[in-house]
Amino acid sequence: EERRINEEVESRRRAVEEEENRHEEEKAAAAKAAERIRIAGEEKAALQAAHEKAEKERITNERLAVEEAASRAECEKIERERVEHERRLERQGQTAEANAEAERHRISIEKEAQRSEAKAAAERAEHAKLEREMSIHEIAMEEQARREMLT
Repeated sequence: EERRINEEVESRRRAVEEEENRHEEEKAAAAKAAERIRIAGEEKAALQAAHEKAEKERITNERLAVEEAASRAECEKIERERVEHERRLERQGQTAEANAEAERHRISIEKEAQRSEAKAAAERAEHAKLEREMSIHEIAMEEQARREMLT
């Protein structure tokens, strides 16, 4: 009778141990699943940030292209006006004065073109600086995420 009771107690103890082991394995599996979900969320957020950055860059590039085209069109308009003005002066027989006026006009066009080009270059430099800062920030965020995963 005592042996039967001991065997039954031992059998119940093993059953409880097995149940505890199954419970621990389930907890470990749930923790792994939660970690995979967290990592997937971080990856999704990183992809979204990269997509937003690319969209901002596309919009900036479009804006710069439009501004450059407008500047080019303005320079062409000024050049046409200069040529027409020169022709009018020449028709009036004031060639020397026309040449001086044309030269002044040409210089003003060159200055305007240089100002436009300097402005465009400054905007490109600012855009490049912002891109570098975004890249540095993304690298720092990735490094922080790696450190968090290690801890």
